[in-house]
Amino acid sequence: MARDRYLWNAGEETIHRENRQPPPSKKSKWENFWYYHKAHVAIVLIVALLAGEFIREMVLKREPDYEVALLTQSGYSDRFLTALESELEKYGTDLNKDGRVLVQVNSYVIVTQKGVQVQDPNVQIASVARFSVDLQNGHSMIYLTDDANFQEIRKQGEAFTYVDGSLPAKNAKDDGNMRVPWEKCRLLADFRPKPGEEANAAEEARAVQSLKGLSISMRAIEGTPLAEKEGIREYYTASRRLFEKLIYGR
Repeated sequence: MARDRYLWNAGEETIHRENRQPPPSKKSKWENFWYYHKAHVAIVLIVALLAGEFIREMVLKREPDYEVALLTQSGYSDRFLTALESELEKYGTDLNKDGRVLVQVNSYVIVTQKGVQVQDPNVQIASVARFSVDLQNGHSMIYLTDDANFQEIRKQGEAFTYVDGSLPAKNAKDDGNMRVPWEKCRLLADFRPKPGEEANAAEEARAVQSLKGLSISMRAIEGTPLAEKEGIREYYTASRRLFEKLIYGR
């Protein structure tokens, strides 16, 4: 009886009851995953987007039919260079048969003239490095240069042809026969970029004026290792035709 008195209304034994939780729902699982991994998911998405954009650009990218080297003491705006490329494309040929003529102007800002201060050393260093690769691989056959860069290229031992295509003697001094001033080029002298909404009229006027100090010339490949490169002679001949058309208008 004593035992019954102590156990009366004691209720169920709860000391050893299991602490059971209801199984998590799909929604709570997702919320838990997102809470702990949202940063990782964001990084993966960003990487995937960048990779997709890179692949898209590589697929859509078209190789230029011609490359033209532009060597000057000061640079031109991207808009101005694009307008110049469009102008040159009017007179070229679709060499790679992709359905359009594409000209790429490789702008190298290289200060060689004494007394002229280098505005941005990083641009100068990058331009010299890029131009060295251009020279070695023969990307550009047509050169647009100011006088200082033309003379520097000659000084470094790189040869230009005469305007008629013949090769100068090793120590030839008649530089005037190796280039044609911009203003005397039939198809270039009147070049003016179309005005745009974001165009700086004063800046573009100065750029057009600076073109008058440029000349056009052809690099020489005969007698160089470049002459043995596959496909280079065909490209050189095509560039020569464009060069003559720009000068003579035919």
